[in-house]
Amino acid sequence: MHGQIDSILNHVPAGSHNLIVTGRLVADNPDDLTTQVKEITADLTINGKTVKCSTNGNHGNGIYATWPPGTLWTMQASTDECGQATGNATAYDDHNGIVTRWSQPPTPPTIVVC
Repeated sequence: MHGQIDSILNHVPAGSHNLIVTGRLVADNPDDLTTQVKEITADLTINGKTVKCSTNGNHGNGIYATWPPGTLWTMQASTDECGQATGNATAYDDHNGIVTRWSQPPTPPTIVVC
């Protein structure tokens, strides 16, 4: 399975420090469809500053990857930074084992509506 962070991220409400980070978890093969992801964590680098965010265990509900376009996930971070972001993300299973990791670029997200 693989993941991605959406290319546009927003502060909600506009002007706040509450950055909404969204993305998708995509199955690459049939086994991925039955693998539960407990949590996704990400480090975003924006203007040289690192912002950490997490799905916080998805409130006890597992995330299962689907075939394209994938399963939507959401996390929040606190920052007033805007602009281009690069990111590193990790998805974990119920035993805190790493299911998948990914990095962005190639298409870094852009944070808008500050």
